[in-house]
Amino acid sequence: MVVTNAPWRLEPDRDAPAAERNEQIAQRDPLVAEREAAELAAVRAERDDIRAQRDALLNSTSSKVTSGLRAIGRLLKRRP
Repeated sequence: MVVTNAPWRLEPDRDAPAAERNEQIAQRDPLVAEREAAELAAVRAERDDIRAQRDALLNSTSSKVTSGLRAIGRLLKRRP
């Protein structure tokens, strides 16, 4: 199965009779759904990787050690 972004592969032939055009649409829709599912899975995997990196950073020793300094910095920035 070939999944492509080529418009001629995804768009039904406008000059074809209605029954043939409906068949083209029926064949195209599963390909589009499959491509969207693959893209969604890739985005979710990337999101999970980014969350894991963020969690690792927030739970690191350096983050815990400097948390007090960051809190003091935030308080000093709020002062008029």
